[in-house]
Amino acid sequence: MRHFATLACLVALISGCTDTDPSGITQTNIRSYSVTGTDGVVSSPGQQTTQAQINMNQDDGIFSVAWNAESVTTTTLIRLFITRDNLLDEGDAEVLEVACGEGSALCPGATANAIQCTFDTDVTLTCGSGDAAQATELSTYFASASGLPGNYLLALQACDQLEQDCRLVGTSVRFQ
Repeated sequence: MRHFATLACLVALISGCTDTDPSGITQTNIRSYSVTGTDGVVSSPGQQTTQAQINMNQDDGIFSVAWNAESVTTTTLIRLFITRDNLLDEGDAEVLEVACGEGSALCPGATANAIQCTFDTDVTLTCGSGDAAQATELSTYFASASGLPGNYLLALQACDQLEQDCRLVGTSVRFQ
């Protein structure tokens, strides 16, 4: 009986602890995600009929990425990857990592954000601008993958600040 009482107290104590913030969020969510290519086409998960083109020779290689993501913490960690499948593997190319929320230069919004990226003729992808810009040289990645031009997924990962709860979503793009 004594063990039952101890167990009952522990269960009551633990059940009082939840992973929610004052807004009621209980897990990391990606509500929306889209890529607007250099050709103006918008690609988002589930729209396999449209594929954004990311062309280094069109519109100066400028394209945009927009998302609406939230986590139980006040800061949501966002990562952007180029991958051939919807799984993150060691060989995938991470092109952006940013903590979104108050005080962030690249994505000050706690949930909804958009960022401009450039894919240039040096096969470098740069997201953001000024001191906050993040550049990734991709010629080695593309040489080891399907090459250029090629169909890839641009995958967005959203995590809580402690990286204990992450979500991943990808959309089809064509790099050239």
